[in-house]
Amino acid sequence: MQKVKFAILLFLVSGLFYGCKFGPPINPNALTEPLTVENKEVGWKIEVPKGWEVASETEGLAHHKKEIQKIDLRLNHESSTDELINLLKITKNEVSTLAISAEPVYEEVLGEWELNNEIARKFLIAAYRFGDSTANVSEPTTVTINGLDFITYSISYSKQGSDTVTKQNVYSAFYNGYDLSASITYLEDEMKDEMLAIWNSSQFEIREIPDSIKAHYAEMESRYERYIIDADKALEQLKYAEAMYWYEKAYDLNPLNRYGLNQFANINVKMEEADYEILDNLKLYERVIAKADSLFNNKAYEDALEYYERATKMLPNEAHPKDRIVKIKQLLK
Repeated sequence: MQKVKFAILLFLVSGLFYGCKFGPPINPNALTEPLTVENKEVGWKIEVPKGWEVASETEGLAHHKKEIQKIDLRLNHESSTDELINLLKITKNEVSTLAISAEPVYEEVLGEWELNNEIARKFLIAAYRFGDSTANVSEPTTVTINGLDFITYSISYSKQGSDTVTKQNVYSAFYNGYDLSASITYLEDEMKDEMLAIWNSSQFEIREIPDSIKAHYAEMESRYERYIIDADKALEQLKYAEAMYWYEKAYDLNPLNRYGLNQFANINVKMEEADYEILDNLKLYERVIAKADSLFNNKAYEDALEYYERATKMLPNEAHPKDRIVKIKQLLK
């Protein structure tokens, strides 16, 4: 149903799977002066202090795509990186890394970004079950950075038999039509605090939503309401198949609202109960017909007539009891 788009997130955690050699600090190209990094298209700016090595845009993007390909191969998954934007990748050694990326998002269903973000987190949890590694992934929480809300969670990762634990904090926001994501990868809390301070210096130009996008969301909201109205009306009329059709369409359009899904499930239960009731009626009908036939064969016609009439009330369309009723009345004249 949903199109899962989480190439950025796969890149952000790639350092946990690959290339962690845990060597001493290496900064041959470290900044000797602070640097301001800005992307006006996304509407984001950050201050990088001296002492950090900054990857070029080409190097950063190439690294993103390479690491995504490695994880895709590991998980038998295919991610699109055509629209991936490298905003920043800075390092102080082979593990301490702050990576920030963006990717344009056009939601085709209500809440698509939020849903995909959670699917991606669960996807990562499943990924850690592969190979000789152990990992803990925290539950998501929300944090506000300079006026912008981010979904954030933490990851800790280690090879089995190793005392080295790599840690990472992941941040994601739906911002100005982009999936804006950042990760802080580290071994020691001191390095985390330093990178967190840099990340928290981010400035965001929160823009007005374009009228075309507002109209797009309004149209989806209107369609969702129509689906629910049509489904509720069909349910009231006991048109279960029709109601299930509209509830399913409502859920597909707004998967974060579980009303349609719950109603769909409730109808399934009702239909199963109805099936059992029909089955019980058939069994009872068979017993009544068997008794009626036995009485008829023993020429107890008046008693047989009573059972055939009862059977007719149970299943009015059955011809056998009706034929026997006609025959008995003729015999009793």
